Amino acid sequence: MPATSALRSPGFSRRTLLGTSAAGLALLVTGCTSSPSDPRKTVTSEQADDLAAQLGVQEALVAAYAAAGAADPALKAAVTELAAQAVEQRD
Repeated sequence: MPATSALRSPGFSRRTLLGTSAAGLALLVTGCTSSPSDPRKTVTSEQADDLAAQLGVQEALVAAYAAAGAADPALKAAVTELAAQAVEQRD
């Protein structure tokens, strides 16, 4: 056993403590200096309705890929990447 490992304490190393302290300080400063929210970034009920409609279309697309793949294995292999993209966009 090297002599240096016998001198280490079982707790945090200095690097870990310093890194954690720096990360905590960065979060504290960011939280305390946040700017007021931009009113242009608020979502209107019309925008929410549009997004809900888009979600319905995306769910229908995912279901269509699944049904087509179940009906024809060759087609499933051909559209696997498109189906994965549709699922990713839906989620």
